[in-house]
Amino acid sequence: MNQYRQDCPCKRRKCAYHGDCAACRTKHETAKKRRPMACERLTAEEDRKSRKKQEDFLDFLDCKPGL
Repeated sequence: MNQYRQDCPCKRRKCAYHGDCAACRTKHETAKKRRPMACERLTAEEDRKSRKKQEDFLDFLDCKPGL
């Protein structure tokens, strides 16, 4: 694809699959070495951040001042 699309999570502008999620998924599923797609990496990163935030909050609640 010759045109950069703002809605595509992939930052590789010169990628032949940029903006074509179906073709990108097929390419990643059939690759010998399985690597996550940009959208999968972003989702995993958001999950890690939310788990970390929740763990920090629970640690804060477990804190007992004055002991």
